[in-house]
Amino acid sequence: MMRNILLVLCLLYAVHSNSQDTSKKLAQNTSDQKQKISKNIPASGSNMDVDMEADYMEASTSEKEDRKEKKKEASKQDKLLRSMARERAVFLQKELDLDHYTSLVVQKKIYQYSKKANEVIQSELPYPQKTTELNSIIYAQNDEMKELLTVDQFYKYKNLKF
Repeated sequence: MMRNILLVLCLLYAVHSNSQDTSKKLAQNTSDQKQKISKNIPASGSNMDVDMEADYMEASTSEKEDRKEKKKEASKQDKLLRSMARERAVFLQKELDLDHYTSLVVQKKIYQYSKKANEVIQSELPYPQKTTELNSIIYAQNDEMKELLTVDQFYKYKNLKF
């Protein structure tokens, strides 16, 4: 079980580090936009409507860009998680001699639990609570795997080294 936690933590750390780089780029783009808008605003004390309109435009533009950037980042993370789930399902299919249907169900479960684990890792929870949450996620995943796999397949699954 500890192997699974480490695997999930390592994979999701890579996803999380990519999101931090994107946040830095977003902050830089936002400050660049503020500078562009401030150059177009007349001197203070001139027209208050122009100032308010510029503030509104700045806020709505940066909010739209924030939303676009978050959607783009979520899409990247989703693709990465789906790719990792697909690779792991193929590996398990070979190692455990799974049929095609079971492999697809396993892939879906791996993706679902990886997504939950990713949310926990990226949350603001304290480290001990994150560990507890990740343990419960892995426990639930193992319970579902137990229902999907035969007894022999499940024991092979538990003893696999990833």
